[in-house]
Amino acid sequence: MLNTQGVYRQKLDEVQQKLSFAAARGGLNAPVFSKLLLEAQGAFMQEDASGDSSAAPAAYAPIIRRAAQTYGLDEALIRAVIQTESSYNQNAVSGAGAEGLMQLMPRTAASLGVTNSFDPAQNIMAGTRYLKEQLDRFGDLRLALAAYNTGPGRVSSYGISDADDPAQYERLSEGVRGYVSKVLSHYGASNGRTSL
Repeated sequence: MLNTQGVYRQKLDEVQQKLSFAAARGGLNAPVFSKLLLEAQGAFMQEDASGDSSAAPAAYAPIIRRAAQTYGLDEALIRAVIQTESSYNQNAVSGAGAEGLMQLMPRTAASLGVTNSFDPAQNIMAGTRYLKEQLDRFGDLRLALAAYNTGPGRVSSYGISDADDPAQYERLSEGVRGYVSKVLSHYGASNGRTSL
């Protein structure tokens, strides 16, 4: 059985052969190229065979461990954010322009000293630092995740003093609350928790 790296290499070789074949036949038009590009992107995405979609691909594990140690966060929380943000696609770009594994907006990335948001080490270290800043600022995991997703200024503007108060927490948009729930679901699953 192939290891993960072997599977990626095999898939990339297949995509490269298809690109060469399509180019040789003169059939490398925009739709064909887009399809092959999506296949190549898929080669970098992984879901753990055990079904735990918050398990980190091995290549990112040392970076996640270093980020967790540097900023005093749980590795499982960092993995949950990455899974939710990009499904471990280091080349992901959102419609809003957020980039990389932890989907950093260019302005945020620049403020954190990132020179290449698609570099996994820079992205994970900066994203973890930014998440830690939100935890320190809001003192509540749900509010910190909301701030990570929609921006700390916006979360502050809602004037939520108690995230456990449903009436206050529901001041956040449904989309932001859904994002927080998704991260917490990945986080709980990776830790065997049913609640946080």
